Formats: sequence, C-alpha cells, structure tokens
Amino acid sequence: MLFFQPAVWIVSHWVRTEREHCCDAAVVRHTRRPTEYAQTLAALAVARRTETEATVLAAGPVSAMAQRQLIR
Repeated sequence: MLFFQPAVWIVSHWVRTEREHCCDAAVVRHTRRPTEYAQTLAALAVARRTETEATVLAAGPVSAMAQRQLIR
C-alpha cells in the first residue's frame, strides 16, 4: 500500500542518500585517506560501467532492461 505513496518515495530516497553519506564518512574517518577512497570509488564505477556495457552488448535488449533495473 505504501508503495504508491509519493511521500514514502521521498523519505526512502533521503534515507538511502544519508546511509551512503554515513558509510563514506565512516570509511574516511577510519582510513584518513579521502583522496584514495574517492579514487577507489571512481575506479569501481568505471569498472562496473564497463562490465555492464559488455553484458548488455552480449545479452540483447531484454537482458539489458533487466540489467539496468538491477543496477539501480
């Protein structure tokens, strides 16, 4: 029932964003290397994008739609 409530979408998005910020802050606080952490996240994003594009090209349009839904 709450799935159709726009306020739930907004709060859910806010909670996911804050959770990411808290995790990032904890890693930086623990490692004290914010630049290396940012570089690692960027490298992972590039690797994931490259892997996803390869999967999409190999699997076809239907699989591409499913893959895109899983990434989000």
